[in-house]
Amino acid sequence: MLCCVLCRDVRQRIQQRIAQAFGISSASMYLTKPTFFSRINNTEAKTTHDEYWHPHVDKVTYGSFDYTSLLYLSDYTEDFGGGRFIFMDAGSNKTIEPRAGRVSFFTSGSENLHRVEKVHWGTRYAITISFTCNPDHGIGDPVLMRTRGSRGVVFAKVCTVSRLLALLQSRRSSRTASPDCGPVLPVKQAPLPQRRASWVSSDLLVPLESNLVWVYQSLTGERSSAGMG
Repeated sequence: MLCCVLCRDVRQRIQQRIAQAFGISSASMYLTKPTFFSRINNTEAKTTHDEYWHPHVDKVTYGSFDYTSLLYLSDYTEDFGGGRFIFMDAGSNKTIEPRAGRVSFFTSGSENLHRVEKVHWGTRYAITISFTCNPDHGIGDPVLMRTRGSRGVVFAKVCTVSRLLALLQSRRSSRTASPDCGPVLPVKQAPLPQRRASWVSSDLLVPLESNLVWVYQSLTGERSSAGMG
C-alpha cells in the first residue's frame, strides 16, 4: 500500500467537503484505518481478499468506518474498462464512473451497500480515505517510511509511483482550469445515514502529484521524478 500518497491537504479538503455535505462539524471527524491505495487490473484473484467485486458494507468490513471517501486517480474508458462503482439500491442501482480528481463519499453503513465492477482491461487507481466519529479509532496522517524490502519490491513501488505521476500530470495538463463542478450524485433530502455525494476537482491532483514526486525521490534517492512533467 502506498498510504504515503495521502497528503494532509487532500485529506483536509475531503474531510471539510464531507462535513459540509452532511451538515456535521469536521472537528468531529477523525481519519481512521485502513486508509489505502488501490491498484486494480484484470489479473486473476489469488486469494479471497483479492476479490474486490463482491457486494459489501464498509461498516461491516471495517468496523471503524463512519464515512468513506474514494479519490479516483484514473479515468473510466480511457485508462481502464469496467471498474465502475455501484451503489446497490432497492429498485435501481446508481453507478459512478471513475475520473481522475473525482471524489465520491458516503456514510459507511448498510444504507450504502455497494460493489465495484470487475476491471476488464487497463489499471484502475484510487485512494480510499475513511473517517470515524470515535476519537479512539482515529489515526494520524500516514507518513512514508524508507523501504528496506527487496530490490524487486522497491522497483515495483517505483514503477507504480512513476506510472501514477505520468497519469496525473497528463490529466492536470488537460484540466488546469477545471473547477469544482458540484454534486454528481445528488445528496438525498433524507435522513443523514442515506446520504452520498460526489464532486470533481483538479485542484486535488496538484498536491497529490507533488507528494508522489517526494515519494519517488525517497524510494529512489533521486532528486527528479524520472524526467516526467
